[in-house]
Amino acid sequence: MEIRDNMVKGYAWAITQNSLVLRGLRDGRSFQEIMNSLKFIEWAFRYRLDTIACCDDRVILPAGRKIGLAGQLILIEGEDEYETFIKSYRGEIPYVVSHSHCGAAANKFETLNKHHPYATSDDFGIYFSALLAHYIEADYSHLMIDNGLHTARGICLDGTGWFNSHPSVLPELPPHFLCSAPGFGLSDEYCKQELKLLTDIALSDHGFGEFFTNESPFYIFMIARDPDQVDYLLDIADSAIGEFKQVEVVAFNLEGIHD
Repeated sequence: MEIRDNMVKGYAWAITQNSLVLRGLRDGRSFQEIMNSLKFIEWAFRYRLDTIACCDDRVILPAGRKIGLAGQLILIEGEDEYETFIKSYRGEIPYVVSHSHCGAAANKFETLNKHHPYATSDDFGIYFSALLAHYIEADYSHLMIDNGLHTARGICLDGTGWFNSHPSVLPELPPHFLCSAPGFGLSDEYCKQELKLLTDIALSDHGFGEFFTNESPFYIFMIARDPDQVDYLLDIADSAIGEFKQVEVVAFNLEGIHD
């Protein structure tokens, strides 16, 4: 079983290695330069995002425009932050989509006291997401996906709140987690929590794990409005992933798009 799993990972790894972005980084080009060269880069910021869905790399929405929040915000801790998010986006985001085999829901499920009514972490995730949809007056649906390998080669950390990383828009990006939290006003601590959990998943047996090395790192792809926000997001990322080896942070900002 282990040999077969490693063969599957090896094959998937080889496919993702062909990503134009990863090839460019291996050739010593900056992430800014690479993103500036993409044919449809401006289209990635043209339309308002409309669907809260999980950061999970396996959750690719047919219509795109995903707002990536782990477990549809299931990791959020403080009631004040949760209520602020609801007030800010009630009537503004039309769709919420949950999914099966959610690692964030499983992580949160483990912290519940034994008297909860949920049979599985999926049940808990569905309840939480449907309730969020109700509060922000959005349509809710649930997506069934295979509990397969996470092939994410990085995390797109979006501070703009407009970044659509769907493969139909930016096919040059490798598979990735999408963390939209800083672009939607969530706290630094919440953003750090997401980054740490997602990096944990990628570097575990559920992701490529030991395939990541100093020469082929797991990337934090920062997407920022301007150079000042790059510095801000860099502080968040450094605090969240400082304990991890084989992780590299690279940055793109919209002010540099025509440089």
